[in-house]
Amino acid sequence: MLWVGSLEYAAYDWLIAAELGRWHTKVQSDQSLLVPETKNSEDRMYGLVAYRVNGWLQPGAYYALYFPHANNRHGRQNQQHDVALVLRFDVNEHWLVKLEGHYMEGTAELETSLNDGTPRDQLKHSWGVLLAKTTAYF
Repeated sequence: MLWVGSLEYAAYDWLIAAELGRWHTKVQSDQSLLVPETKNSEDRMYGLVAYRVNGWLQPGAYYALYFPHANNRHGRQNQQHDVALVLRFDVNEHWLVKLEGHYMEGTAELETSLNDGTPRDQLKHSWGVLLAKTTAYF
């Protein structure tokens, strides 16, 4: 069962949004060696603020938080905080480009196979990422 509560305010040139969710999962199997039975709850939340400077530029910032095990929030592997600054450029009415800079605390959502198999609790606690994204729509 997944539940999500969200609020969004968009007026004039401002966009303010927030979301909170809790995901409850329960896996039952008669083949426990192939598919082990599990039960878990996780928490996800974020807040976002953006301002449309003009028709082609929208800077913004957001903070996101993730706990893969709601009852265990200790250790870098059991949490991830994401603070991001974003620049959105609307090239034309069908194409946009975004530049994002993220500062992260925690490793909860990192994929260990992309990090030479290093366990999440042994990866760097603080790290960052720069992203460039583009979207075209018709």
